Amino acid sequence: MNKTLNIRNIGIVAITSLFMAMAISSTEDTSKPSSTSPTNKTALGASLQIGGIEASILNVQVSQGFKGVLDDVKAPSQGGIFVVVNWKYKNVSKEPLGMFDRPSINLISHDGVEYSADIDASSDYASQAGDDEKAVSDLNPGLVSNVYEVFEVSKDLFDSGTWSLRISHDGSTEWFSMK
Repeated sequence: MNKTLNIRNIGIVAITSLFMAMAISSTEDTSKPSSTSPTNKTALGASLQIGGIEASILNVQVSQGFKGVLDDVKAPSQGGIFVVVNWKYKNVSKEPLGMFDRPSINLISHDGVEYSADIDASSDYASQAGDDEKAVSDLNPGLVSNVYEVFEVSKDLFDSGTWSLRISHDGSTEWFSMK
């Protein structure tokens, strides 16, 4: 039973990682500043409409590591930490959201450096934390996805008081504070 469950989990993580990588299809360079965050940001827990979705950041926490799907320990690179973001979005449009129509979230430093989620760590964390985002299926109107994204950043650079989260969808972008 445990062997079957572990093989199933490996398959789920592999498929989820593949589809997340395809959906994100990001080649962003985190060494170049993108845009700086505005001073007026939406507070943690508040909902905001962004294009055809309504989104909110539920929780942000810092982690030195966590237990992976295969009972291994997922740890950040030397000098790093994981920033775990739990957020949700609701499809408020009149059309289903396909796998390539999903909103994106980025962690932005005080000086405008953009960080993308660590797909491997996010998949592992999400599979155990109650993430219910559909990797392949459409999200129909009125439905909500609860999502966990894990960002790996330098512990010396990260400051939740000055860094922001940016959610983009349908050509619209909104900024959220991490506190």
